[in-house]
Amino acid sequence: MPKITFYPDNKEIETAEGVSLAEAAILAGIFLPSPCGRKGVCGKCKVVVRTGEVERKPEGLLTQEEIEKGFVLSCQTIPKTDVTVDIPPSARPTKEQILKETSKIHLERVLSKVKEIEMPKPSFPHSPLVTKIFLKLPIPTLDDHISDLDRLSRGLAKDIKVDLNTLRQIPTLLRESNWEGTIILDREGCLLSIEKDDARQRNFGLACDVGTTSVVVQLIDLATQVILDTEASYNRQLHYGADVITRIIFAKKEKGLEKLHSLIIKTINDLIQTLMDEHRISPNEITAVVCAGNTTMLHLLLKVCPTYIRLEPYIPTFSFSPKIKACEIGINIHPSGVLACLPNVASYVGGDIVSGVLASGIYTEDKISMLIDIGTNGEIVIGNKDWLVCCASSAGPAFEGGGIGCGIRAMDGAIQKIEITSNCEMRHSMIGNVRPIEPAFEGGGIGCGIRAMDGAIQKIEMDQLDYEVKYSTIGNVRPIGICGSGLIDTLTELLKAGIIDRAGNIREDVPTERIRRAGDGLEFVLVKKEESGTGEDMVITQADISNLIFSKGAIYTAASVLAKKMGFQLQDIKKLYIAGGFGNYLNIEKAIMIGLLPDIDRDKLQFIGNSSLAGARLCLLSQEAMKKAEEIGKKMTYIELSADSDYMHEYTASLFLPHTDIDRFPTAKRN
Repeated sequence: MPKITFYPDNKEIETAEGVSLAEAAILAGIFLPSPCGRKGVCGKCKVVVRTGEVERKPEGLLTQEEIEKGFVLSCQTIPKTDVTVDIPPSARPTKEQILKETSKIHLERVLSKVKEIEMPKPSFPHSPLVTKIFLKLPIPTLDDHISDLDRLSRGLAKDIKVDLNTLRQIPTLLRESNWEGTIILDREGCLLSIEKDDARQRNFGLACDVGTTSVVVQLIDLATQVILDTEASYNRQLHYGADVITRIIFAKKEKGLEKLHSLIIKTINDLIQTLMDEHRISPNEITAVVCAGNTTMLHLLLKVCPTYIRLEPYIPTFSFSPKIKACEIGINIHPSGVLACLPNVASYVGGDIVSGVLASGIYTEDKISMLIDIGTNGEIVIGNKDWLVCCASSAGPAFEGGGIGCGIRAMDGAIQKIEITSNCEMRHSMIGNVRPIEPAFEGGGIGCGIRAMDGAIQKIEMDQLDYEVKYSTIGNVRPIGICGSGLIDTLTELLKAGIIDRAGNIREDVPTERIRRAGDGLEFVLVKKEESGTGEDMVITQADISNLIFSKGAIYTAASVLAKKMGFQLQDIKKLYIAGGFGNYLNIEKAIMIGLLPDIDRDKLQFIGNSSLAGARLCLLSQEAMKKAEEIGKKMTYIELSADSDYMHEYTASLFLPHTDIDRFPTAKRN
């Protein structure tokens, strides 16, 4: 069995023959990014083999220089002997920027604490998912000889339900506690357990946002409604792909579903353990969990086959999941603790969007509003108190770093802001050698064009351009890649500087050393290797730019088509809510300049942060909120865009910067 040592973690693991370096890293608890799901087509899991012999498949994604330095794709490399492996900075999960709710938090892999949490403003009556009631029951006598269960019902002044396992525990628990103790009930009056003494003040619950990329867990005092703390982490399922389609495909493989389920449970349990350690809480004191997530994530959470979500006619196994005991899926809380999930709407619109509608209050408004959750799978809702219609667009993982050569998630060393300026002297000669008027061609149809006449510029010479790229990174360290907000900036700045045209093509005629040919196309050097944290040039390629344009086009087109199908234009929207972790870090003007968001009055735009978590918390604390979420889930009408001719026509038109129809973006037209 080969022994593999990973540096700089200094972790060793012995694996069976035939196990790839990527799988060995997972077994060792080491994270390596793999947006493609270990198919060997993304190049994100590359590592350096320092010593030992390995068997590797052809690695066309690596340059000759990288191969000479010992780089391999870990998912395509199998050790033949003991090996030592270096993980490069771009693949290390140092710190990650995850939106816990409305504040911007930098997280270490060893999870950090949120210092300040804002108290929410409840809009529903307090009726938590699980309550604790202290009872002193009269001791049975020959004159008072009703059953133990009837005695409990009489003490609570209502009939209670009980499962067989709890029923078996009742006689011992009541007598050991001398007929007094804390009764734990769920909202439906089901008896979950009985505890000795008065434990009413130690009743905690968890709201959980189960995201494709990240997971956020919030600890809440169910008695007082106080948010005690919030923790977040990347979703360990990223080992097997950055998007839901890749994971659905992997789930169908042998033990694939089990692996994905185990990874999300481990992710959640590690966050819970951190919260418990920080606040000196035992698992038995946490009695309830409410989870919100997209349809695929909730299927994987419950270990339910997600295969048919991606196959026409795109049918999930469930929309409304049954309430279960958290221990049934391995969540480490009270053995009788309850787990509930917010309802899904369709294959690609899940409980996280229902949660967002609940938290934003769209369902209560008279005027037309829209919610856009920008992520790997961009979900959109339009409507008001009378109706709600939704759709999903396959935006892909580009804005989260996937499918982009230098793209990474928001972590230390990720470029989050970019500005490109040029330093060039332009020389011209004029007809008649008088002050220049405008360039001459034929002049027709050109804003600055005139006929060849005195004062017309007839010749322009331009020195080689020297572009200056200014940037800032998360953690203020050397750059190792670019995250979503930085990619938006990059696309906008390349366009403004004239490095790319409106079709997104890199202009080979721009005289600068930063533009060069590599592989099948052109690329622009953003950070030279002397400045980077990887020791390599950081570039944006023509393929990267195309992927970003495809992603922004998918989100904008979905919003536009959805509004159009309901008889509206985007300008008719009275309020546009932007949700999700990535949305919170957007430069709004640059997002509009490239055509990601509609060019509407800025006062209509409102960032609402992690609305998935906010809605889960509301449902944890209030029965009415959960009922309202269920009503919303039933009320929302889903429109499938994948085979919609209007969508495909508009999508093609959106693959320009900002759009083929520039009149839709007056801000960009003016600039």
